[in-house]
Amino acid sequence: MKTMTSKKNNFFFEYTLTPDHYLMGKLPKLSDIEFKSEEENGKKKLNGFIISTKDSTFNKAEETAMMKARRLTNYISFIQGRHFSYFLKNNWSDVKDGKRSLRVYGVSTGEIIRTIDINLSSTSLSSLLKRDSKFNQQLAHYSRGLKASADSDPITMFKEFYQVFDEKLLETKNEEYKLLRDLINHPKLDNPKIKKIKTKFPKFRFDSRPKKVHLDLTLETNLKILREIATELKHKALIHMQTRNE
Repeated sequence: MKTMTSKKNNFFFEYTLTPDHYLMGKLPKLSDIEFKSEEENGKKKLNGFIISTKDSTFNKAEETAMMKARRLTNYISFIQGRHFSYFLKNNWSDVKDGKRSLRVYGVSTGEIIRTIDINLSSTSLSSLLKRDSKFNQQLAHYSRGLKASADSDPITMFKEFYQVFDEKLLETKNEEYKLLRDLINHPKLDNPKIKKIKTKFPKFRFDSRPKKVHLDLTLETNLKILREIATELKHKALIHMQTRNE
């Protein structure tokens, strides 16, 4: 006898996207994603999407839907330069015997409303959501960096935007970022990096010791400087992703 999780069916997962944004332009038309919008004062708001899966077990369908929801939200965060969150609102399967199996989840909503334009063709967006691509990994780091920025967490901000880049690229073109990454991960650095660290980041307040340099990341002065550097790295990460070659 098949259980509910092993029985194949067509499943639908509805997600709420926050914060709310007004829509600009046309939304991509995808076979497996339906964008949800509503009218307000003569304008349309994008407030979520429904992801459908065909002929699948519930567990597999849920896994696929979550992956696509995460990737889509990461992409929206990327094009808006602002962190978005998605929440599973409800899910259901095809109607059988006049009944629909509906499961409802709790959800929160945003308050600030701006405008959004998903500027990617339907074909490209569909490909992005399905593929395990390097760009999807970059989007994940970029999105977490935006969240850290909103949470006033410059340490995580820097770490996430740093991971958008290839290590070799940072070593050859932006050595100071690699040095700072090392400093954040290992606040006490032995020689010969002391001189380089102080030269590259003269504004930081260091606790100097005979053979080590200690960077106190609880000092507001250091956190403010780190946020400025992380914001600079964010802009470079954005340009790097916009000019990607896949």
